[in-house]
Amino acid sequence: MKDYILTKLDDYKAVFNERPRLIPSNAVVDAPIAGNGDIGIAVNAADCAEGRGHPDSTGGSDSKPSPLAHAVEVYFTKNDFWKASYVCYAPEQHGMKSLGKLLIVLDRFGGCGYYAEQVIRDGTITVKLTKGEYGVLVTLCVPRGTNLITARIKNLGTPLTGRAELRVTRAADAEYSEQYSGGIFSITKSYSGPDLAFPTAACATARVLDSPDSTFTLEEGGEAWVLVPVVTNHDDTAYREKAKTTLETITRFKILDALAKNRDWWRAFWLSSGVALPAEPLAERFWYGSHYIMASCCGNKEFPPGQLASWVTTDNPAWGGDYHFNYNHEAPFWGLYSSNKIELTEGYDTPIMDHIPAAKELARRKLGCRGIYSPVAFGPKGFVHRIFDIDGNDDVCYWGQKSNASYAAVNMLMRFYSTYDLEYARGIAYPYLKEVGAFWEDYLVFKDGRYWSFNDCIHENGFLANKVPGWNWGSTVDYADDCNPLISLGFIRMVFKGLLDISRELGDDNPAAEKWRHILEHISPYPLQERNGKTVFRYTESGMDWCDGNSLGIQHVFPAGDIGLGSEKKLLEIARATLVEMSRWEDYNAFPTFYTAAARLGHDPAEILRHLNRELRTHAYPNLYIYYGGGGIECCSGVPSCVNEMLLQSHEGILRFFPVWEKDKDAEFYNLRAYGAFLVSASLAGGKIGDISIYSEKGRRCVFQKPFEPCLVFHVDGGEGIPVPVDADGEVYAFDTRPAGHYLIRRW
Repeated sequence: MKDYILTKLDDYKAVFNERPRLIPSNAVVDAPIAGNGDIGIAVNAADCAEGRGHPDSTGGSDSKPSPLAHAVEVYFTKNDFWKASYVCYAPEQHGMKSLGKLLIVLDRFGGCGYYAEQVIRDGTITVKLTKGEYGVLVTLCVPRGTNLITARIKNLGTPLTGRAELRVTRAADAEYSEQYSGGIFSITKSYSGPDLAFPTAACATARVLDSPDSTFTLEEGGEAWVLVPVVTNHDDTAYREKAKTTLETITRFKILDALAKNRDWWRAFWLSSGVALPAEPLAERFWYGSHYIMASCCGNKEFPPGQLASWVTTDNPAWGGDYHFNYNHEAPFWGLYSSNKIELTEGYDTPIMDHIPAAKELARRKLGCRGIYSPVAFGPKGFVHRIFDIDGNDDVCYWGQKSNASYAAVNMLMRFYSTYDLEYARGIAYPYLKEVGAFWEDYLVFKDGRYWSFNDCIHENGFLANKVPGWNWGSTVDYADDCNPLISLGFIRMVFKGLLDISRELGDDNPAAEKWRHILEHISPYPLQERNGKTVFRYTESGMDWCDGNSLGIQHVFPAGDIGLGSEKKLLEIARATLVEMSRWEDYNAFPTFYTAAARLGHDPAEILRHLNRELRTHAYPNLYIYYGGGGIECCSGVPSCVNEMLLQSHEGILRFFPVWEKDKDAEFYNLRAYGAFLVSASLAGGKIGDISIYSEKGRRCVFQKPFEPCLVFHVDGGEGIPVPVDADGEVYAFDTRPAGHYLIRRW
């Protein structure tokens, strides 16, 4: 399987036979993208109507025309380059910002032919330009573990000349500068002031290695290196000096060493898991492509990627490029847990945990509750955006939803159940869940023998926006009186079950456990209704009954995980009927949730894949980005989480192998991560499931649905397999495991 993975990575590189069109962009770019998990680059190429002259001129000054030049444009920013505005009335007033652009200007290449590749094997971008006897290959990379953009320029034809330039992204609300001296370009950009939660400043420097003036002349076969260190005040308080020192001390050996380590990192990343879907090549391609995008933007543990990740190319990104509690921040990571890419999720929790003090104050001040109450939009280092209406209220920040803080717990519980990492549970998941639980303990009303959530919207209450200057959502119903929305009921069940499970694992005899259990056992049932002759879920018990957009009507299935193949038959039938009635196969916001929910409910796999393939053909850019209107990297989980659930399910504590996969389609998966801290590998060929490999990280009891008959289990550490006693209850088998133990389930 490892050889297969490495071979397919070469097949799945993104190829560009024409120049990108959506760069720069306020939303997702369609250009080649790469990154080291913090610095992101997006690459364009364009003729220069006029050049900026010799680099001895100061940046931004008048320059000599250069009509025959062509420039490779490398837009870049960093995950921690934020304008942290407390109060905002428009996206440009807050959020992630663009830092600058590197230009590699090539003389006499105007009107040249263009070809580029985004190589997902090792996170590099190559741009090939040709014009008559001229040819050049530019290879760009941001090596993992560095603050450095590297560009290697190799001449493929007649001797050529060119130069490097560095430009800042100018903005009226920022301080910025461009300087050139002694062959080195330097740009700085910063945001500061009393209305910001924290100051942000960055410096990038650039030079051509071994060149005194940032120009290069290359004979055929010759090469030049352009280097760009990027440093912020969050990396180093002396960020200007750090960027300058890095550039002055870089050597060819250090560059090659960084690139070698980068290749090693990507190789280990890819070999941590994989899938082989020969009958579904498009789904397989985007399984790997989606993980490439996430790996390229996840690495800064203090500043995880915002909605548009590391490829913010303007100072007016959609939604500020910030974090959103009501699914946009959570969704990108969902596929990483089951794909055994846990390393990439390390930064997810940081802004959420930093947000706790502010959210506790909001719960106390706004609702008179303990625990945490979160708005929709937020940012790093504990700050939240505030939007005021005409009466000076900031209620629109919450959009009528009480479930936002609970939504953030989804990922923590996915990680806990997938790893049973007690240190993570003790330090992150449990403290956070206790705050969420305290909120619901105070906010829920116990009435008529059950708990109710009043004044709780399932969708963003657009009515509130109509009271904000400059906003108008048209004729929108005020849903502030909604009660018992599906999504809150699902998350409440998830949160209190999680609290009880973690407290038990930690041996914490918490006096609140009795209350947690009482809420879990007495929370209101999911509201129901009749539509088109079928019993389906009602969106709220009173208030909104249905919505023709989004997938909130099924999110108690996924990501909340409250309904699945092991659920009570009637409840499962209602969930399936709701999924069919919703039919959100193509929707502005539904892609990250609807497809995986369909898999968890055992929906027809042929229909799932038919719709999925259509979406991948119509909603994907050449750079492997799947894009809808509801955000950016949120769609990176759509394919991995759906495909993984079709191949392996475990969220109900039972491993199910190929549960929602057509048995006449061969498939294989390697090291998918299952609840219980198991790594599982299996294959389906000729309609039969082969031997199933299970690695038990924590030595927990393994429960699985019988995949074939007869079914035996062997402990295979250290050579020959030793039979393992198995307990059977109908179709469900169980056996005890050892920590770090390898097991095989096989026909014998």
